[in-house]
Amino acid sequence: MNEAKCFMYQVFDTDERLVYVGIADNFERRWQQHVSMSWWLGEIAVQRIEVWGYRSRFEARLVEAFMINVHHPIYNINKEESSYRSWSQRLEEHALSGKSTDSCWIGEIVSFRDIEPVVR
Repeated sequence: MNEAKCFMYQVFDTDERLVYVGIADNFERRWQQHVSMSWWLGEIAVQRIEVWGYRSRFEARLVEAFMINVHHPIYNINKEESSYRSWSQRLEEHALSGKSTDSCWIGEIVSFRDIEPVVR
């Protein structure tokens, strides 16, 4: 999957709840930043992370915003929540425009990770 330039990732807890959505140009490096700096990782047991590849950061950001607006993951905290709505509206407009969604996202999981639950 060499086409992927940016990644959108979803973090699920042991109850299969979506608890966090993010984007990164380098998922492995970004996840290590979460492990060392994210207070919320001490609050949950992570069961699974899905990582999706996109052709651009813009496309990944659109889907990230849409997922946050639809699912309201408990650890996505943003002082500018309206910015997520704006991005989500852009995704809806793109879908309604009749443009091919094939040009928007690659449409498959680049890396599916079942990880051992973290017991805190």
